[in-house]
Amino acid sequence: MHYITIFGYGSLLNIDSLKSSAPNASNIRTCFIQGFERKFCLWAPTGFQATDFDLKGQPFCALDVYPASANQIVNGIAFDVGAEDFHRLCERECEYQRVSTVSYDFGNGVLSRDIIVFTAGKNNALYDHQSESQKRYLEVCLDGAKSHGDSFYQQFLDTSYIDDDQTLRSYLM
Repeated sequence: MHYITIFGYGSLLNIDSLKSSAPNASNIRTCFIQGFERKFCLWAPTGFQATDFDLKGQPFCALDVYPASANQIVNGIAFDVGAEDFHRLCERECEYQRVSTVSYDFGNGVLSRDIIVFTAGKNNALYDHQSESQKRYLEVCLDGAKSHGDSFYQQFLDTSYIDDDQTLRSYLM
């Protein structure tokens, strides 16, 4: 079977969220990509569809990664999917385009493999501090990042932006 390797950096860090769209995802491991920045800046007009049914359809501002300076990194997970799961992920991530880049092992920084990243680059939304669906999306992302260990979580806080200059770490303090 042919597998496609995907980079998850937001709600896909949460294994329950990942498995809701890609139940056969395998070979899940931590990694990072270079030359990208992660920010809450993409309007998700359909809101939650496969999870969090009490908030289904309520829009929120989702995370996006987009090209940045070569020394910037975004941590995430790499995972392999077959054609059926890939199709479901593409439907879920319909606001994003797919780009290819390379990933590096989170633990040792060794070049790993080519990977597909969902990126929109639209920068068409701001984090909504009053929205319940926004708060839930943040919880899903934070819980996912925490599940991959403390150093992974700390890096997630330092490399995820609420706005142009406020990281998640400073926001949560």
